Amino acid sequence: MTLTPPSRLSATKAPLKINFKKSLEGVPVCTCGQAQLREVTLQEENDAYENAISNCESKIQEKIEEAELLRRKLEELEDTEKNLRDELENAQTALDTSRSRGSDEAVGNSKTSVETGDDMESSKKAILDMLEERKRELSACAPV
Repeated sequence: MTLTPPSRLSATKAPLKINFKKSLEGVPVCTCGQAQLREVTLQEENDAYENAISNCESKIQEKIEEAELLRRKLEELEDTEKNLRDELENAQTALDTSRSRGSDEAVGNSKTSVETGDDMESSKKAILDMLEERKRELSACAPV
């Protein structure tokens, strides 16, 4: 048993086909080749973005490592400064002690105390100079 469409539908079917074809005339047709080209283009753009992101992540990692290096250098500098200040304090204490002993001794030994004081002053200046030089070295290592 086959069903046949009513005659009134068959009569209108032919003009519908013609009207449908005419309505598609102004619509651009996307062929399979165009879709593949678009897909390739999008993939290339995606790859470029992924590459840019990877480059940025690498630069971030470099900056993190650089910051860690600078932090370690700063800690080293602070340790050096602390050690030099301790040395300076010890030298100052030794100088004060030698001066107080020197005042109890005879006047003939006063020249030796003055020389010892001069030695301590020059030692103190040398320590401060070393500290300043170390600061300049570490500052020169820091990136701009």
